[in-house]
Amino acid sequence: MELSTTMIIAIAVAAVVVLAVIAAIVVAVKKRKAKRDQLKQRYGAEYARTVDDAGSKRKAEEQLSEREARREQLDIRPISSGQRSSFRGRFEALESSFIDSPEASVRSADALLDELAETRGYPEAAADQRLEDLAVDHPAAVDRYRKSRPRTDRDGPVPTEQYRQALIGSRALFEGLLGKDDAGDAGVTPPFEAADRDESSNNGHRDAARTTDA
Repeated sequence: MELSTTMIIAIAVAAVVVLAVIAAIVVAVKKRKAKRDQLKQRYGAEYARTVDDAGSKRKAEEQLSEREARREQLDIRPISSGQRSSFRGRFEALESSFIDSPEASVRSADALLDELAETRGYPEAAADQRLEDLAVDHPAAVDRYRKSRPRTDRDGPVPTEQYRQALIGSRALFEGLLGKDDAGDAGVTPPFEAADRDESSNNGHRDAARTTDA
């Protein structure tokens, strides 16, 4: 049975359509993978947390893309050297009061973070929304902040060490929001972090000494 010219043309057109659909699917899959890789690289642990909360990678990626679109609408601006010095001085003051009032110092740090964020141009928002907004620009610092929060779902008072870690987490996000001045100064090393580094360094020296002695 010979095929008519019309049938040959129809088959050819159908084949072209099928190939075009396959090509479109391949391109879409590649674009989705590229976007996923970009989001993973940009957000790191924040990506994984969003996936856990959303229940799927696709939903999480939609949420992160929505955050980025929201961020594009904001007028985020740098602060002046005078504002930077004022904010830094206030944070150092509340750090100094930590020994007498650990919990109050952490609360004050959160309030100062809110004030600084709004000064930079982030809109007033609830705590969760604020962190989502900040995570677009400061994902690592926001992740550290989240992980450092004191546990309040336990009996008895919160240990002072948890408050100390919370203040360190707040300081990391604070420095990210503060930004660098024209001279490229990112600020002094927070005293609590300096203590952690010194302890880590001392432990490393002790471990090396034990290895050498052995």
